[in-house]
Amino acid sequence: MRIAGLIIGVLGSIAGFVGAIFALIVGGIGGALGAEDAGTVTSGGFVALAASIAGLVGAALSMAKPKLAAGLMLVSAVVGFVAVYLAYILATILLLIATALTFLGRGEKRS
Repeated sequence: MRIAGLIIGVLGSIAGFVGAIFALIVGGIGGALGAEDAGTVTSGGFVALAASIAGLVGAALSMAKPKLAAGLMLVSAVVGFVAVYLAYILATILLLIATALTFLGRGEKRS
């Protein structure tokens, strides 16, 4: 189950990068057009980008340190969703699934 957590975690992190870049683009366009609170959207995009990196690190650690990996992916899912809301929804779902698979598979013997 940890291998599935690794794969789904990497996919979730990639989806998070896409959502974060989308938020950065929207915030940049809004800032260029003078929209109110465009800076907030851009800041959320940067936070989501950092959360995606944390999720990727968590996915990479899912084989060696499953508890730490599950924690990182869980934090990444929650922080990314709070930062950019619907732009991060696919990443949130995938990272939560990866968190569950990694955490539940922590008792498996590595081969």
